[in-house]
Amino acid sequence: MEGKLPLRIGIIMDHPSPHMVALLDALAERDDCVGEVFYLGKVAPERRWGAPLGRLPYRFLNGMALKTGGLRINTGLTDVLRQKKVDIWLLNTVYSAPSTLIAAWVLSHGSTPWIYMNEPPRPRSRALLTFKLVPFKFVIRRASGIIGMGKKAVDIYRSFLDGDRPMTSIPYYIDLEKFFQLPIPDGPRDGGPLQFLVCGQMIHRKGLDILLHACEKLKNLNWQLTLVGDGPLRRTLQREFARRFPPGRVIFKGEIPYDQRPEAFAGQHIFVFPSRWDGWGMVVVEAMAAGLPVLTTDQVIAAHEFVTSGVNGFVIPANDSMALAERIAYFIRNPDKISPMATAARQTLKNYRPESGAERLAHFLNRIVQNVPCSPKRITRESPEGILNWQALTKPGSVPKSVRRSIRALAKGIFIRTGNVIRPNAKPNGHRILVYHLVLKEDRKSFEEQIGFLKDHFEMGLVSRILKSLNCPGDDHTYRAAITFDDGFRVLMDDCLEILEKFRIKASFFVPTSFIELSNRPEEAARFSLRAHYYNQPLEPMQPKDLQALIRSGHEVGSHGLSHISIRAMSVAQAIRELNLSRERILEWTGVEPAGFAYPYGHTSHVLEDPAEWVRQAGYSFGVTLNRGAISSGSNPFRLPREHAEGNWSVRELKFFLRS
Repeated sequence: MEGKLPLRIGIIMDHPSPHMVALLDALAERDDCVGEVFYLGKVAPERRWGAPLGRLPYRFLNGMALKTGGLRINTGLTDVLRQKKVDIWLLNTVYSAPSTLIAAWVLSHGSTPWIYMNEPPRPRSRALLTFKLVPFKFVIRRASGIIGMGKKAVDIYRSFLDGDRPMTSIPYYIDLEKFFQLPIPDGPRDGGPLQFLVCGQMIHRKGLDILLHACEKLKNLNWQLTLVGDGPLRRTLQREFARRFPPGRVIFKGEIPYDQRPEAFAGQHIFVFPSRWDGWGMVVVEAMAAGLPVLTTDQVIAAHEFVTSGVNGFVIPANDSMALAERIAYFIRNPDKISPMATAARQTLKNYRPESGAERLAHFLNRIVQNVPCSPKRITRESPEGILNWQALTKPGSVPKSVRRSIRALAKGIFIRTGNVIRPNAKPNGHRILVYHLVLKEDRKSFEEQIGFLKDHFEMGLVSRILKSLNCPGDDHTYRAAITFDDGFRVLMDDCLEILEKFRIKASFFVPTSFIELSNRPEEAARFSLRAHYYNQPLEPMQPKDLQALIRSGHEVGSHGLSHISIRAMSVAQAIRELNLSRERILEWTGVEPAGFAYPYGHTSHVLEDPAEWVRQAGYSFGVTLNRGAISSGSNPFRLPREHAEGNWSVRELKFFLRS
């Protein structure tokens, strides 16, 4: 979104799930947020529904599953939570898993807000529930907000929390198109039996023993029951139903492939789901989309969301075989009620769309972020003279960070000095592209020395000129270099530009256009700068008139995206949108189509497709990275390496990195 940095969402999930992928895909199409998913595992334990990954970028974190319950411990999770640049974390994991507890502990000691989103704990014996509530409360009491799968889930969460906590309801979503294509059922014809359907795992929690007892009370009525699914109780249930009912009255179809689920609902009249507990119950939604009235229990969360007794089905108490039998008998005795209830069932889902869930999710997360005070850790004041300086911009915010920075600087200095001693006469070699971010007033002398050194050892020109020269034979001994600047900071329009003009050198300036868009809104630009860049204080963006001045002076203006977000953290649609819109905006401001694109943070990979191809298709002539190295005729023009430098470097440092 031009002029605004999209909300950056980090999502931690147990494993890929078909019940979440539709919501994630809807997020992938939005332009006000970006999200990256970090999976703790590759498949759901004891589930055969596949592992759809969707259109959001994702990563699998290394880890191991415990034998009991499939709970996971993931190495590297702590580093991801501390180092990944996001505005908010969304934790969609089992509350009792070790990785969930670790994440809750790490996030509660950081400054980034986080949300817990999952099903609430199910009813258990008092002793077991007391034991389970310890990790559950540990997690939810530390979260900045809660998202429940359904309104009933939110009510359950509220019962476990003291005081007010931001909460909202966002259900699971799936693609229901094939279910909607099934015909609305009418009553049985020619005196045939009423067809009842049950789908689900054959385990104690699904309440199929309650269904058995209910059916016993209806032996003299005209009905047929089909059970779809598998599980440890299947043989027992088959034996008990066969002992009580004649052949053909109760049919066990076994498990069917997940993508063939709609077929199970064809030709049925009523869906029965006697579950003792379901944290959501997606099969209820599937049945209603298929046009079946639903008979289910009050311990199924989806029932509270969609089922209205007497309108599109009935909700009965769990573990009540008599109530279940009475409602089954109601449909058998009143077949004329089936068609209107079936129509109402399908109509109930008219607003059940993943786009609505994504809208609610983005709004809720934005509200949480806006209500969290900005962390002061990275914000310092300018120098007393009011002039930008490196100390104020990069001073570590803590003693450990200061120590690590000192150690790195010491190691770098030793490495460079050793290299120069070993090869004192080595000269710069190969065609190079250099990238700077800042040239401050205090850098004037060092930057001028750098430019003089480059002028002495390279033929200087724009990136496009170097690329053309790579195809010119007989020019092997003339090395060329191009200077580029990322991020579009207005401070570059002062001493930096003056020195470039002095040496008659033209450079490429890659700008994030949303940053430029905010040049007339200082407060928003400051927030953008602090969120998008690594400096301790905000930096002023260039203005459109500055870009025009650069073009008039013979420099080049290229794209750095809209919002300075890593391309690997965006969906394909979002990344392509950024490439195209930023290019259009630069053309609008300058009258010149930008030739180049600089990958934010230098990231050039994506889990789903090849970003270099997106850059080419968007109409750019080249793309530049932050990988070091010389360029040659064999270099990919959409993944060109660049040598990183800064205005305060010494020539000795620059010389070291430009040697082959």
